[in-house]
Amino acid sequence: MLTTRHMAPGSNGDRMMIVDAAGVTANFSGIEFSKSEVATLAMSDTPESEPELVSLFQTNTIGLKTNIFANWNVSRAGAVAVLEGI
Repeated sequence: MLTTRHMAPGSNGDRMMIVDAAGVTANFSGIEFSKSEVATLAMSDTPESEPELVSLFQTNTIGLKTNIFANWNVSRAGAVAVLEGI
């Protein structure tokens, strides 16, 4: 079973999605890499604290970014169910 805390509430209250991962497939259509030497990162170990700003240029470092493009498909009937009003 897969879970997430990012699902929006339904009209009847909270929702729960139950997913059988064996019944879901992915179609990866591309991958993109990029780098930067002139960015500022907000670094923090805890979400409650104020992040420290770190300049890649001043620290002589490189930041890498990867984008993966994918579509998810339900490949078997009944593999995904949504419960509402819980």
